[in-house]
Amino acid sequence: MIEKSIEANIIAAIQALGLTGLVVRGAWQAAAEGEVKETEDSSPAALAVAVSPRSFETFGFGICSMDVALALVVRIDLCPTGAALETFVDPIANLLQKWNLTLDCTNDCNLGTDGFTPGGLQMSGGSGPETDREAGVWSVAFNFTIRGTVPEDSSTNE
Repeated sequence: MIEKSIEANIIAAIQALGLTGLVVRGAWQAAAEGEVKETEDSSPAALAVAVSPRSFETFGFGICSMDVALALVVRIDLCPTGAALETFVDPIANLLQKWNLTLDCTNDCNLGTDGFTPGGLQMSGGSGPETDREAGVWSVAFNFTIRGTVPEDSSTNE
C-alpha cells in the first residue's frame, strides 16, 4: 500500500533524528507482536504520523497528492519546564522544511515507494503549541502535502 509505505519512510526519517524519549507511530502501521495499538506508555513525547488516501487531480492521469499530518504531544509531567517542546519541534520542523525545499523528494527525502514517485512536498502549516491541561500535554501539529505520480499499471502491484 503506497500510503503505508510513505508513512513508514516518514517514521524512519524522524526516528533517524535520534530524538531521545520520542515514540513515533503511524496510523497505517500495525503494532508490534504482543502489543496493543494506541496504548499508553511512559515516554515523554509521542508523534503520530498519518498519510491520507491518495487523491487524483483529474481523470486518466496518475498525478496525485496525499495529505500528511504529524501530531506531536509532549507530557507536561515529564517535561515540566516546557523546554522539551522545542527540543522535539525544532528538528522535526527543520526536516520538513528541508524536504519542502528539495527538488528531489525521491532521493533526498526518501519518500518514493513502489508505485509512487514523489514530485514535491509542500508544508501547509499546522497548529500549536497548545496546552491541554486535562490530558497533561503540550501539542503541536505539522501538516504537509506530498504530490507525485503513480504509473498506470501500479494498481496491479498491490
